[in-house]
Amino acid sequence: PPRSTLFPYTTLFRSLEKKYVALVQSYGQDLKTAQELFLSYRDAPPIASNLPPIAGALTWCRGLVERIQIPMNKLQQLDKSILEREEAKEVAKVYATIVASLQEFENQKIEEWGRDVEASSQSKLRLPLLVRDASNGFLSVNFDPALVRLLREVKYFLLLGLQVPDAALDIYRNVEVFRKWTGNMDMIVNVNNKVLGRLLPVEKPLVKPYLDKFDKTIQNGCEVLKWNSGAATIDEFIEESTENVRVVDEITDTMKINLSSVNEIMGKWCAKPLMDRKPRPVDREEFERIHKGVKATRYAEIKDGGKEIHQLLKDTNKVLRVSNASPDWRAYVDFVNNIVVEGQAAVIIVSLDYFLDNIDPTEIEAKQLMPMLEIKLDLVDGEVRFQPAIGSDNNKGVRDMIDGLVGSFFSVATLFKRLDNDGTYMREMHTDSDICLLMATIEDTIKQNEDELLKLKGEFQEHSYLWETDLKTFFTDFCEDAVIKTELSTYLDLEKFDTAMKGYSKVRKNINAMTTPYDVGWLRVNVSPVKNALEKLAYTWVNMFTAHLRSTLINKLETLDGFMTQVSEGLDTDVPAGPDGKEPLMTVMADIRDVRKAMDITQEM
Repeated sequence: PPRSTLFPYTTLFRSLEKKYVALVQSYGQDLKTAQELFLSYRDAPPIASNLPPIAGALTWCRGLVERIQIPMNKLQQLDKSILEREEAKEVAKVYATIVASLQEFENQKIEEWGRDVEASSQSKLRLPLLVRDASNGFLSVNFDPALVRLLREVKYFLLLGLQVPDAALDIYRNVEVFRKWTGNMDMIVNVNNKVLGRLLPVEKPLVKPYLDKFDKTIQNGCEVLKWNSGAATIDEFIEESTENVRVVDEITDTMKINLSSVNEIMGKWCAKPLMDRKPRPVDREEFERIHKGVKATRYAEIKDGGKEIHQLLKDTNKVLRVSNASPDWRAYVDFVNNIVVEGQAAVIIVSLDYFLDNIDPTEIEAKQLMPMLEIKLDLVDGEVRFQPAIGSDNNKGVRDMIDGLVGSFFSVATLFKRLDNDGTYMREMHTDSDICLLMATIEDTIKQNEDELLKLKGEFQEHSYLWETDLKTFFTDFCEDAVIKTELSTYLDLEKFDTAMKGYSKVRKNINAMTTPYDVGWLRVNVSPVKNALEKLAYTWVNMFTAHLRSTLINKLETLDGFMTQVSEGLDTDVPAGPDGKEPLMTVMADIRDVRKAMDITQEM
């Protein structure tokens, strides 16, 4: 063709040739990278987590082959002029070297695995089905990990299209049988180990007859039966072992469920105390009425729980089929009985703790609690008294109420009979160290509270003179002393009267200023009754002085009025001249004298 028509073709070919050469060179670099990866990881190839060692290594190797083979197949389709260049020939030589190395690696791995299969596969099948840990009796399935790896290797070898040794292929044909056997035996082993791990020392002797029967069966799997013993024999062993371990598991479950139910019942008992209180103070009658209702409800709950515990123990005995006189059963009953003792002690401790929190001044202040009980302080039969009394008072005092309350806590020990005999749990409750410590703390707290109450009582008792002093005698003596005697007359000492009246008025004012109600720890004291009584007494004393002064003043005024009337009449008397006027004159002179004397006395006052 003409040169003008060939020129574009030549230019395009040269341009493509350059690109093809660059492509070959790039592929050469990729070959070097693949070669470096192979040399770096051939001794420890990266293996996917779901692949076994040999199949994983071969999969990695084939991945490298595919990485370099696919581009090579594409390059071989290029123009002959490109493939004859030195760069292409060098790449082909490197490719061949790498492929040979990878093929050698694959053959080596297959050959090594084949040797291992021939040497170990049959020996692993001659191992016993199970092994037992002598220290704790735990079982484990004795299917060697090498066999597991072999089965996995065969699976992936077949997927990769590789040749599998006959010995390995014979074992792999039974892979589903092995999977079924190991799955069933795993279940047997897990149940056995769970039972042994759950059983307490006091429970093992009771389950021992059933464990012995299971162990007798399982002994064949530990000593006689091998993985190549035959399907029928192994299936029969698995069936018998499954049935025996199921019986052991059911008995153990029943024991554990019943024991857990016992603990659950007592957990409900301890969920709240055997008492309740209102957020505000109440009197003793209302407090006892509230407690009576709470006590009735909780006692019924605990009685029902006690009956249920007895029934649960009978159910356990029925499942175990053991004699009630058996030493092992008696030991188990003692064990459960001790749990019940701890549960009842916990009920009492929770209740004592709650009571202590409500009477402890520190807790009351921290939680900003109001007093729990309200009592009165009054003047009764000439004595300041708490009503009810803070001590014991024929079962009517605060101490009697506390004793009854605490006693009701301990009464839970008598609501149902013991598990080990026909008695109650009272002795254990009174000897429990935690309970004794709480009782001592409560006693100290109550004693401190009583001391504070006595101090409050003392503040009112110090005014006992108001009711203990004989008013008539006292005032007679006071009046004899509160006078001023002069030559002319005898007068009341008003300064002493004023001092006395101010003193008793101040006493009355101080009594009135006392706080009511007055909170002392967990008790609210209504002091209004005693305040009112003392205020009345103080008023009586003040009134005694004022009444006397009033009476004295009235008498004085009445006497003076009579004197003035008498004198006025006398001074108005006519005095005639002569001898007849002597006597009237003497009378008038006497009246004038009396007036002057009265004036002197009045000025002296």
